[in-house]
Amino acid sequence: MKFGVTFGQRESIDQIASEAALAETSGFDLISFVDSQNRARDVYVMMTISALNTERVLIGQMVTVPFIRHPSVTANATASVDEISNGRVFLGIGAGGSAVKSMGLKTRPLRELEKIVRFFRNYTKGMEVTLGEEKMKSEWIRRSIPIYMAASGPKSLELAGELADGVITMGGPPFVIKWKLAHIIKGAERVRRDPSKIDVWVRSYIYVTDNKKNGYRELANTLSTGAGLPTFNAHDTEIQELYKKMDVQFPGILDDIARVKTAMKTHTISKQLDPWFAKIDAPWASLITQRMIDSVHLVGRPDDILGGINKYAECGVTGVATSVSTIIQKKEMIERIGKEIILPYYKK
Repeated sequence: MKFGVTFGQRESIDQIASEAALAETSGFDLISFVDSQNRARDVYVMMTISALNTERVLIGQMVTVPFIRHPSVTANATASVDEISNGRVFLGIGAGGSAVKSMGLKTRPLRELEKIVRFFRNYTKGMEVTLGEEKMKSEWIRRSIPIYMAASGPKSLELAGELADGVITMGGPPFVIKWKLAHIIKGAERVRRDPSKIDVWVRSYIYVTDNKKNGYRELANTLSTGAGLPTFNAHDTEIQELYKKMDVQFPGILDDIARVKTAMKTHTISKQLDPWFAKIDAPWASLITQRMIDSVHLVGRPDDILGGINKYAECGVTGVATSVSTIIQKKEMIERIGKEIILPYYKK
């Protein structure tokens, strides 16, 4: 199991160097940055600062959306930071999120993302590639940079299994994670890839505390509003079964989710993502239940967290990516995770 941490949503640019260096010395294997132009500093500036102040960790976006820049611009910027870091960069890419929705735009079809991923793969190899009607070739990029795709639904998970070096998905109960991994494997085997070669990263906050109530304010409304479930699809019997199992394992949680979703709609600007995304003290935060938080996050005493990490590992997950977006004492939490979680995990 590897450990990652995401920065960028609540850091000023002068905090990036020290926090990146601290994450590396604390034992993290990966540092990623938010790419959302209306909510964070420029992702490539943050990645560059991180590259210049670390020596070992992987560095990338979590995640970038290819529809707000031309794919050749994204590839060129990513490869430039890769050169600065001596080959430690990955491209974290997804179909849409706050960067798109905060501009009043819609998420694009999965087939468009597929074309861009294929473009990026070949472009960074130095090949001449066609996107739309234009042919282009980089005069200097020659390293095939690892691609990590964000995915949650069956089609996107299978596409990631076909194309990506790694998959980034939401954390959740083991039966949900196993379902996701089954679709990644299905996609990989469809094109005769070895699924064991694909990194699978789950996004779950790691919050070390003697009392779960201490973390409630910082974890409510952060990744936990959907309890790690894929979007409900009335025509997909597998997803319907996931929802039924969730309600059996966490009785009443689907009602909790529905109440939160309803409350969120009253505060969402037309066509835009929830303005309280990844912020504490949202108007509906009090509706978030502890079981919603527990379904996604690794929170509690070190032994409890290590037990949750072991469950992920048993499912086939290879990395846990936490974040400090809503953590008040960011550096202190990074240090605690290093000393009380990462070090003991590697020593076991």
